[in-house]
Amino acid sequence: MSHHILLHESEEDGQAHHAKNESGGCLLQLMNVEVNGGTKATVLWDGGATISLITFQKASQIGLKGEEVNLSVTKIGGTKQLLKSYKYEVGIKTKDGKFVDFILYGIDKISMPLRNVNLDHVVNLFPNAKNNEFQRPVGEIDILIGFEYAGFHPTRKESNGHLLLLENKFGNCLGGSHPLLSEKTMKVIQHAIVNHVKMTEIEEFFDIERLGVECTPKCGSCRCGECPIGGKEYTIKEERELKLIEEGLQRMENYWVATYPWIRDPKLIQNNYNVALAMLKSTEKRLLRDETHAKRYSDQVQDMLDRKVAMKLTDEVMKAYLGPVHYISHHEVIKDDSSSTPCRIVFNSSAKFNGMCLNDFWAKGPDVMNNMLGVLLRFRERSVALVGDIKKMYHSVHLSILDQHTHRFLWRGLNDQREPETYSMTRVCFGDKPAGAIATMALRHTALEHKEKSPRAVDMIVHNTYVDDMLDSFDETSCAIETAISTEEILKTGGFEVKQ
Repeated sequence: MSHHILLHESEEDGQAHHAKNESGGCLLQLMNVEVNGGTKATVLWDGGATISLITFQKASQIGLKGEEVNLSVTKIGGTKQLLKSYKYEVGIKTKDGKFVDFILYGIDKISMPLRNVNLDHVVNLFPNAKNNEFQRPVGEIDILIGFEYAGFHPTRKESNGHLLLLENKFGNCLGGSHPLLSEKTMKVIQHAIVNHVKMTEIEEFFDIERLGVECTPKCGSCRCGECPIGGKEYTIKEERELKLIEEGLQRMENYWVATYPWIRDPKLIQNNYNVALAMLKSTEKRLLRDETHAKRYSDQVQDMLDRKVAMKLTDEVMKAYLGPVHYISHHEVIKDDSSSTPCRIVFNSSAKFNGMCLNDFWAKGPDVMNNMLGVLLRFRERSVALVGDIKKMYHSVHLSILDQHTHRFLWRGLNDQREPETYSMTRVCFGDKPAGAIATMALRHTALEHKEKSPRAVDMIVHNTYVDDMLDSFDETSCAIETAISTEEILKTGGFEVKQ
């Protein structure tokens, strides 16, 4: 198991040996038990593991026939490392002669060979115990029982300081530390003994024991053990929804056009003009009570028109369009602490009309955001920080004609003396169920078009972005500046712009 330099400083040769415990050893909880067919096996009861293991050698010796599975090591950032393994059902004999079945997963090696520990002094530490309670196996550890079987783990029978005499239904064992003892056995995973330090990726030091079991394939089309972009474990439903979203993205010269992932026939949408008009009147009445809020709201509508996020629909355009029509109501969200947008306009795609809302017609898609903890850890990993904020990320993706007309809204400049005019959104709207997945996938596809030319910038956009925030760190300032420049150039090709 490798150690990252941020966790342990290395010696001149890039490696450092583990520190010895000068105050005495720590005994692992080990038992010699009987398993299927009368075979003896050495069991380690590990309260820090979330999965139970058996060596392939012992499984073969017992004559077990396992079911092929993948063991998945989940790393920070959502990346996966798979181990080909087998699932076995193993019976362990209790002290009263019965067998209890455990589900174990095969692995090449669990530990270094157990060394003989001198227990002569232990007899004096536990005067009430019997001699057979101090028997301790040597050699290889055959089985590791994780805390998923917590009810079977040994519990304290007697104690002397930090040295415990433990028992369960399978037998007795010692555990803990004492100056008179010495234990040098170390657990391992994936053939790697924990006895040195070397440079490696920081993601490898988190969730190492979150070993999960997954079928093959684990989703609709994945047969290599790798999930689609985002590092998630998608269900078949989510994978299909992601495919709908990606198929709906159309690449134009310098921007993306999205057709929403319709899972219900848009022809079923009803024209809700009268409801939208009633909501507009309610919003106007509320805004006109505060002149400051009213001006901010009007300014935001005008800003959307200036940025071509929304447009006014002429009578000719509305007459020529013969498809489904839907109006979305809008209201204000006040953010006095925001210098750029103190009043934000929110469009309500979840408003019900005759028992249905616009969001009911779309697939949401899977969670394609990067793992926040992984992004933050990589941001803190090196000495030179780089931070970017993508300006109006959702509004950077254009809407298809169908989606524009199902995103109509009414506005009359807060002048209730004239008839409202019809407008439509032309960009992806925050609040729409698939908006996050659409914007994120458009951003990533933009980046991946440049992976050969600017791999470092692409890596930041794809792996170190959380919604519209980009965070990364570098060893050299020059590399950070070069990446920042390349990132802005890449994003412009997809219609995205870095605000800060």
